[in-house]
Amino acid sequence: MAVISKPAFRTFVAIVLFFNVVPDATAQSPEQVDARRPVIIAPSNLDKSKPAPLIVVLHGYGGRGTGISTVWREAAAEVGAVIIAPTGPHAVKDAGFEWGRDVDEVDRIVSNVIKLAMDKFKIDEKRIILTGFSQGGYMTLNIGMKHPERFRGLVPVAAKYDAKLATPSTDSKPPRVFFMVGKEDRVAPSIKKAAKDYEAAKIPFKLNIYEGVGHSFPKDKTAELRKALSYILSEK
Repeated sequence: MAVISKPAFRTFVAIVLFFNVVPDATAQSPEQVDARRPVIIAPSNLDKSKPAPLIVVLHGYGGRGTGISTVWREAAAEVGAVIIAPTGPHAVKDAGFEWGRDVDEVDRIVSNVIKLAMDKFKIDEKRIILTGFSQGGYMTLNIGMKHPERFRGLVPVAAKYDAKLATPSTDSKPPRVFFMVGKEDRVAPSIKKAAKDYEAAKIPFKLNIYEGVGHSFPKDKTAELRKALSYILSEK
């Protein structure tokens, strides 16, 4: 796969959609409510006549959709994918937002932003990818396995694994999973347990453990995200 150049990176345009896709929070200020609106990023040369892959990106604790969405820009450009990144419904005291502990609430948000993206662009329903970092990765595993028929693949990054929630809930074909975790990350043992469980359950996955990395993306994150998309979108 060709390495994208900086000019190609700039062919992306960011569109902030002013639609409420998370429950109203009366305790939040207008500025906080505005910050919770999802961001859609699509290539400027996107062929709107053809279905495009969709990447739903969930930020970590204290993050925002505006920040995490940019991490995926370059890798998404190479496969012509649309990115949509919502922001968590709960404000963090110091700064940013979080998803909370209610998986069903976040599930509804993910469903809403997928619909929003489909209303805006022609999306290939068979190539929807859910990804997230840290708390967003935890939600990625739980929601992705709750609705295995909805997602082509999952990319949990530095995510904690919950065996009670992050295993397929139906007999549908499970999504492919591309695990990304630092060797020094406190959640690494949890993800190694997930790999063992998924292998036993015959869930397709790739486990990637990065030397010298803690609770963060790997050093060459764009290269690793390219690998994730290649694995998930491959016809093999």
